[in-house]
Amino acid sequence: MKLERMQISGFGRLNGLDVELPGQVTVLYGPNEAGKSTLLGFVRAMLFGIPTRAAAAERYEPLRGGAHGGVLTILGDDGTRWMIERYAQPPEGRNLPGTRGDRLRITRSDEQGGVREASQEEMQRELLGGMSKAMFKQLFAVSLTELQQVGALQSEELSRYLFHAGIGGGAAVLRGEKRLVQDMDKLYRPRGRTQEIAQLLQAVERLEREAEAAKALLPRFNDVLEELERLAAQLAEAEAARAARSRETARLQRAVGSRADWLQREALRAELAA
Repeated sequence: MKLERMQISGFGRLNGLDVELPGQVTVLYGPNEAGKSTLLGFVRAMLFGIPTRAAAAERYEPLRGGAHGGVLTILGDDGTRWMIERYAQPPEGRNLPGTRGDRLRITRSDEQGGVREASQEEMQRELLGGMSKAMFKQLFAVSLTELQQVGALQSEELSRYLFHAGIGGGAAVLRGEKRLVQDMDKLYRPRGRTQEIAQLLQAVERLEREAEAAKALLPRFNDVLEELERLAAQLAEAEAARAARSRETARLQRAVGSRADWLQREALRAELAA
Protein backbone atom coordinates (compact mmCIF):
# COMPACT_ATOMS: atom_id res chain seq x y z
CA MET A 1 0.00 0.00 0.00
CA LYS A 2 1.04 3.64 -0.45
CA LEU A 3 0.18 6.68 1.66
CA GLU A 4 -1.13 9.46 -0.61
CA ARG A 5 -2.40 12.18 1.68
CA MET A 6 -2.63 13.13 5.36
CA GLN A 7 -5.18 15.77 6.38
CA ILE A 8 -4.67 16.52 10.06
CA SER A 9 -7.33 18.54 11.83
CA GLY A 10 -5.72 18.28 15.24
CA PHE A 11 -3.17 15.77 16.47
CA GLY A 12 -0.54 16.62 19.05
CA ARG A 13 1.26 19.82 18.06
CA LEU A 14 -0.06 19.52 14.47
CA ASN A 15 -3.29 21.17 13.34
CA GLY A 16 -4.76 22.23 10.02
CA LEU A 17 -1.99 20.33 8.18
CA ASP A 18 -2.52 18.88 4.71
CA VAL A 19 0.38 16.72 3.46
CA GLU A 20 0.41 15.08 0.03
CA LEU A 21 2.86 12.27 -0.72
CA PRO A 22 3.02 12.03 -4.52
CA GLY A 23 6.34 10.22 -4.92
CA GLN A 24 7.29 6.60 -4.43
CA VAL A 25 9.52 7.53 -1.50
CA THR A 26 8.98 10.41 0.93
CA VAL A 27 11.57 11.52 3.49
CA LEU A 28 10.38 13.37 6.58
CA TYR A 29 13.13 15.39 8.23
CA GLY A 30 13.31 18.09 10.85
CA PRO A 31 14.71 18.93 14.29
CA ASN A 32 13.64 17.26 17.50
CA GLU A 33 10.02 17.92 18.50
CA ALA A 34 9.18 19.06 14.97
CA GLY A 35 6.38 16.49 14.73
CA LYS A 36 7.93 13.62 12.77
CA SER A 37 6.87 10.99 15.30
CA THR A 38 3.50 12.72 15.59
CA LEU A 39 2.93 12.23 11.86
CA LEU A 40 3.67 8.51 12.13
CA GLY A 41 1.48 8.29 15.22
CA PHE A 42 -1.30 9.92 13.21
CA VAL A 43 -1.02 7.20 10.55
CA ARG A 44 -1.25 4.51 13.21
CA ALA A 45 -4.22 6.20 14.89
CA MET A 46 -6.09 6.52 11.59
CA LEU A 47 -5.53 2.85 10.80
CA PHE A 48 -6.27 1.31 14.18
CA GLY A 49 -8.05 3.92 16.25
CA ILE A 50 -7.13 6.87 18.44
CA PRO A 51 -5.93 5.50 21.80
CA THR A 52 -7.94 6.20 24.92
CA ARG A 53 -6.94 8.78 27.52
CA ALA A 54 -5.35 5.98 29.53
CA ALA A 55 -2.57 5.89 26.90
CA ALA A 56 -1.90 9.63 26.94
CA ALA A 57 1.55 9.33 25.33
CA GLU A 58 0.08 7.68 22.22
CA ARG A 59 -3.17 9.62 22.14
CA TYR A 60 -1.63 12.95 21.02
CA GLU A 61 -4.28 15.31 22.32
CA PRO A 62 -4.46 18.44 20.12
CA LEU A 63 -2.25 21.14 21.62
CA ARG A 64 -3.13 23.88 19.15
CA GLY A 65 -6.84 23.34 18.59
CA GLY A 66 -8.70 21.50 15.91
CA ALA A 67 -10.85 18.38 16.10
CA HIS A 68 -8.85 15.42 17.38
CA GLY A 69 -8.20 13.37 14.24
CA GLY A 70 -8.29 13.82 10.49
CA VAL A 71 -8.31 11.99 7.18
CA LEU A 72 -5.82 9.50 5.74
CA THR A 73 -5.87 8.53 2.06
CA ILE A 74 -4.15 5.27 1.01
CA LEU A 75 -3.70 3.59 -2.37
CA GLY A 76 -3.93 -0.20 -2.15
CA ASP A 77 -1.83 -2.67 -4.10
CA ASP A 78 -4.86 -3.62 -6.20
CA GLY A 79 -5.54 -0.01 -7.26
CA THR A 80 -8.31 0.66 -4.75
CA ARG A 81 -8.19 3.96 -2.87
CA TRP A 82 -9.14 4.06 0.80
CA MET A 83 -10.13 7.22 2.64
CA ILE A 84 -10.13 6.82 6.43
CA GLU A 85 -11.77 9.68 8.33
CA ARG A 86 -11.50 9.30 12.08
CA TYR A 87 -12.10 11.65 15.01
CA ALA A 88 -11.95 11.12 18.74
CA GLN A 89 -15.01 13.38 18.93
CA PRO A 90 -17.18 14.48 15.98
CA PRO A 91 -16.05 17.90 14.79
CA GLU A 92 -18.56 20.73 14.99
CA GLY A 93 -21.26 20.57 12.34
CA ARG A 94 -20.09 17.16 11.07
CA ASN A 95 -21.93 13.89 11.40
CA LEU A 96 -19.86 10.83 10.58
CA PRO A 97 -21.90 7.64 10.56
CA GLY A 98 -19.56 4.73 11.12
CA THR A 99 -18.83 1.68 13.13
CA ARG A 100 -17.50 3.32 16.29
CA GLY A 101 -20.03 5.76 17.66
CA ASP A 102 -19.91 8.37 14.88
CA ARG A 103 -16.12 8.65 15.04
CA LEU A 104 -15.14 6.67 11.96
CA ARG A 105 -15.97 6.67 8.28
CA ILE A 106 -14.11 4.55 5.73
CA THR A 107 -14.77 4.73 1.99
CA ARG A 108 -13.31 2.46 -0.64
CA SER A 109 -13.18 3.41 -4.35
CA ASP A 110 -12.08 1.12 -7.15
CA GLU A 111 -10.51 1.82 -10.53
CA GLN A 112 -13.94 1.82 -12.21
CA GLY A 113 -15.06 4.74 -10.05
CA GLY A 114 -17.29 2.77 -7.72
CA VAL A 115 -17.36 4.08 -4.15
CA ARG A 116 -18.74 2.32 -1.11
CA GLU A 117 -18.32 2.43 2.64
CA ALA A 118 -16.30 -0.22 4.41
CA SER A 119 -15.82 -1.39 7.98
CA GLN A 120 -12.72 -1.33 10.14
CA GLU A 121 -12.41 -5.11 9.90
CA GLU A 122 -12.72 -5.06 6.12
CA MET A 123 -10.07 -2.34 5.84
CA GLN A 124 -7.62 -4.26 8.02
CA ARG A 125 -8.25 -7.48 6.12
CA GLU A 126 -8.03 -6.15 2.55
CA LEU A 127 -5.66 -3.21 2.94
CA LEU A 128 -3.34 -4.44 5.71
CA GLY A 129 -3.50 -8.16 5.04
CA GLY A 130 -5.06 -8.85 8.43
CA MET A 131 -2.20 -7.21 10.33
CA SER A 132 -3.02 -6.47 13.95
CA LYS A 133 -2.33 -3.21 15.74
CA ALA A 134 0.36 -4.82 17.91
CA MET A 135 2.20 -6.19 14.89
CA PHE A 136 1.97 -2.87 13.00
CA LYS A 137 3.39 -1.14 16.07
CA GLN A 138 6.34 -3.55 16.14
CA LEU A 139 7.07 -3.34 12.41
CA PHE A 140 6.73 0.45 12.27
CA ALA A 141 8.00 1.56 15.67
CA VAL A 142 7.73 5.33 16.16
CA SER A 143 9.35 6.31 19.43
CA LEU A 144 12.78 5.43 20.78
CA THR A 145 11.10 3.51 23.58
CA GLU A 146 9.34 1.30 21.07
CA LEU A 147 12.55 0.78 19.09
CA GLN A 148 14.43 -0.22 22.23
CA GLN A 149 11.91 -2.79 23.37
CA VAL A 150 13.48 -6.22 23.20
CA GLY A 151 10.07 -7.78 22.83
CA ALA A 152 9.54 -5.93 19.54
CA LEU A 153 11.04 -8.90 17.70
CA GLN A 154 9.73 -11.65 19.95
CA SER A 155 6.02 -11.84 19.22
CA GLU A 156 4.79 -15.01 17.54
CA GLU A 157 2.82 -13.03 14.92
CA LEU A 158 5.83 -10.94 13.92
CA SER A 159 8.09 -13.98 13.80
CA ARG A 160 5.71 -15.73 11.39
CA TYR A 161 5.46 -12.61 9.25
CA LEU A 162 9.23 -12.19 8.98
CA PHE A 163 9.67 -15.89 8.25
CA HIS A 164 7.09 -15.85 5.47
CA ALA A 165 8.59 -12.65 4.07
CA GLY A 166 11.97 -14.37 3.98
CA ILE A 167 10.73 -17.38 2.02
CA GLY A 168 8.55 -15.25 -0.29
CA GLY A 169 4.85 -14.60 -0.14
CA GLY A 170 5.00 -12.58 3.05
CA ALA A 171 1.64 -11.02 3.74
CA ALA A 172 -0.21 -13.43 1.42
CA VAL A 173 1.00 -16.46 3.37
CA LEU A 174 0.20 -14.73 6.64
CA ARG A 175 -3.32 -13.93 5.42
CA GLY A 176 -3.78 -17.58 4.48
CA GLU A 177 -2.64 -18.69 7.91
CA LYS A 178 -5.02 -16.26 9.60
CA ARG A 179 -7.85 -17.53 7.39
CA LEU A 180 -7.13 -21.11 8.44
CA VAL A 181 -7.16 -20.11 12.11
CA GLN A 182 -10.48 -18.31 11.64
CA ASP A 183 -11.98 -21.33 9.87
CA MET A 184 -10.80 -23.61 12.67
CA ASP A 185 -12.37 -21.26 15.21
CA LYS A 186 -15.67 -21.44 13.33
CA LEU A 187 -15.54 -25.24 13.31
CA TYR A 188 -14.36 -26.04 16.79
CA ARG A 189 -15.18 -23.17 19.13
CA PRO A 190 -18.68 -23.53 20.63
CA ARG A 191 -19.87 -19.98 19.95
CA GLY A 192 -23.41 -20.05 18.56
CA ARG A 193 -25.55 -22.05 16.19
CA THR A 194 -23.13 -21.88 13.25
CA GLN A 195 -20.60 -24.08 15.05
CA GLU A 196 -22.11 -27.35 13.79
CA ILE A 197 -19.08 -29.54 14.42
CA ALA A 198 -18.74 -28.20 17.94
CA GLN A 199 -22.38 -29.03 18.58
CA LEU A 200 -21.90 -32.53 17.20
CA LEU A 201 -18.85 -33.05 19.39
CA GLN A 202 -20.84 -31.93 22.41
CA ALA A 203 -23.61 -34.38 21.49
CA VAL A 204 -21.08 -37.22 21.18
CA GLU A 205 -19.61 -36.35 24.58
CA ARG A 206 -23.10 -36.35 26.10
CA LEU A 207 -23.87 -39.77 24.63
CA GLU A 208 -20.57 -41.13 25.92
CA ARG A 209 -21.43 -39.92 29.42
CA GLU A 210 -24.84 -41.59 29.18
CA ALA A 211 -23.20 -44.82 27.99
CA GLU A 212 -20.83 -44.78 30.97
CA ALA A 213 -23.78 -44.27 33.30
CA ALA A 214 -25.58 -47.20 31.65
CA LYS A 215 -22.52 -49.43 32.15
CA ALA A 216 -22.70 -48.74 35.89
CA LEU A 217 -26.25 -50.14 35.89
CA LEU A 218 -25.29 -53.32 34.00
CA PRO A 219 -24.64 -55.55 37.11
CA ARG A 220 -28.00 -54.58 38.57
CA PHE A 221 -29.62 -55.26 35.21
CA ASN A 222 -28.17 -58.80 35.13
CA ASP A 223 -29.46 -59.50 38.66
CA VAL A 224 -32.92 -58.28 37.73
CA LEU A 225 -32.84 -60.38 34.56
CA GLU A 226 -32.01 -63.56 36.53
CA GLU A 227 -34.77 -62.79 39.03
CA LEU A 228 -37.18 -62.28 36.16
CA GLU A 229 -36.27 -65.69 34.65
CA ARG A 230 -36.76 -67.44 38.06
CA LEU A 231 -40.15 -65.81 38.51
CA ALA A 232 -41.12 -66.77 34.97
CA ALA A 233 -40.33 -70.44 35.76
CA GLN A 234 -42.39 -70.28 38.97
CA LEU A 235 -45.23 -68.70 37.03
CA ALA A 236 -45.16 -71.56 34.49
CA GLU A 237 -45.32 -74.15 37.30
CA ALA A 238 -48.18 -72.30 38.95
CA GLU A 239 -50.06 -72.15 35.64
CA ALA A 240 -49.69 -75.93 35.22
CA ALA A 241 -50.92 -76.60 38.77
CA ARG A 242 -53.84 -74.27 38.24
CA ALA A 243 -54.83 -76.11 35.08
CA ALA A 244 -54.74 -79.48 36.89
CA ARG A 245 -56.85 -78.14 39.73
CA SER A 246 -59.29 -76.64 37.24
CA ARG A 247 -59.77 -80.07 35.65
CA GLU A 248 -60.28 -81.70 39.09
CA THR A 249 -62.79 -79.00 40.04
CA ALA A 250 -64.75 -79.58 36.85
CA ARG A 251 -64.83 -83.34 37.54
CA LEU A 252 -66.08 -82.81 41.07
CA GLN A 253 -68.73 -80.38 39.87
CA ARG A 254 -70.01 -83.04 37.46
CA ALA A 255 -70.07 -85.57 40.29
CA VAL A 256 -72.10 -83.21 42.49
CA GLY A 257 -74.52 -82.62 39.64
CA SER A 258 -75.13 -86.40 39.14
CA ARG A 259 -75.36 -87.33 42.89
CA ALA A 260 -79.19 -87.26 42.99
CA ASP A 261 -79.41 -89.61 40.02
CA TRP A 262 -76.83 -91.89 41.61
CA LEU A 263 -78.75 -92.06 44.90
CA GLN A 264 -81.98 -92.90 43.04
CA ARG A 265 -80.21 -95.62 41.09
CA GLU A 266 -78.82 -97.14 44.27
CA ALA A 267 -82.29 -97.14 45.88
CA LEU A 268 -83.75 -98.94 42.87
CA ARG A 269 -81.00 -101.54 43.01
CA ALA A 270 -81.76 -102.18 46.68
CA GLU A 271 -85.47 -102.56 45.93
CA LEU A 272 -84.84 -104.99 43.10
CA ALA A 273 -82.56 -107.03 45.28
CA ALA A 274 -85.27 -107.29 47.98
